[in-house]
Amino acid sequence: MTLDAQSRLEGVIFLALFTACIPSANWIIQNVGTTCVPNGPCLIPVAPGLMAPSAVLVVGLAFFQNFILQIDYPNSRLRIITRDAMDLKDAANVRMKKNGSMSQPMVKVELNDEYKAWLMLDTGNSTGIFMPRKPAIRYGWLEEFGTTDVQIRGVNKVSASQSFNLPKMTIGPFTMENVIAMVPAEGNETNVGRESTTRTGSRIKKDYSDGILGYDVLKHFVVTIDYKRALLHLAPPADE
Repeated sequence: MTLDAQSRLEGVIFLALFTACIPSANWIIQNVGTTCVPNGPCLIPVAPGLMAPSAVLVVGLAFFQNFILQIDYPNSRLRIITRDAMDLKDAANVRMKKNGSMSQPMVKVELNDEYKAWLMLDTGNSTGIFMPRKPAIRYGWLEEFGTTDVQIRGVNKVSASQSFNLPKMTIGPFTMENVIAMVPAEGNETNVGRESTTRTGSRIKKDYSDGILGYDVLKHFVVTIDYKRALLHLAPPADE
């Protein structure tokens, strides 16, 4: 067998094995994980503060870095796409960048036509938006929209928070209404919204996260993300 024929055979075998992983991945994303969101995907932690669909158990997180990942949240489906088949550079419709210290993805949103914010993309957070109290107080949202006291249970502690319905949020070309937002209760501390610093040689880069964008927003969309290039496309699910 020639070297060229051997390479082709290995490629066919790899493709067949990879294709066989897809049904398993789609089953795992609905049934296996440390957190399973009601009517949504099961998640596992893949980095500090970052959750991912549990199908990474089948293929491996490093594998996803080399491809475009598409998560159909409404239908709990996962697709892995090569960059040759799809180029998100022109299709991306949401501003995205990486947090400098931990390379966590952040997206640009506008809250209630008043506040433009960079929110960390975190599917492990079940609420729509989690943010510091200060902006909510600045714009009078807590008094205007009313709050409900809630408890957030973590691994080692329970944190007191307050939730309210934000009338409007814009992300890319989409406008959403009555988004669930949450802030720490008065007197509670949070790392959300704090500055992170990255040192590169003699240069210091500062990044700010203004909060977290969670599953309650993402569940309405088909999310296509090129994490390596910090590109994001959101779309409503296709009618079947």
